Amino acid sequence: MTSPLYRLAKAFMAVFALCAMFHMILLGYIAIREQDPVIWNLFNILDLDYFFPNIIYGFWSQVASVVTMIILVGGAYIYWTKKER
Repeated sequence: MTSPLYRLAKAFMAVFALCAMFHMILLGYIAIREQDPVIWNLFNILDLDYFFPNIIYGFWSQVASVVTMIILVGGAYIYWTKKER
């Protein structure tokens, strides 16, 4: 039997994940509508341009954003599915 605190934490994580997915879908729609891929740039989503000005612009920034996202998603997938393999 799991504790109520664990179930509450799991519920918060599920809601957080659903909100994040909705946010990414919404940003994807806006990026397509505005024809501006910078909107969907990971560094723009994380507001890293406040610390590193102009990091969100340019071809290599878009490439680095996609590569970083692939690494993060791949790492999360490997971490959370290692028990199933």
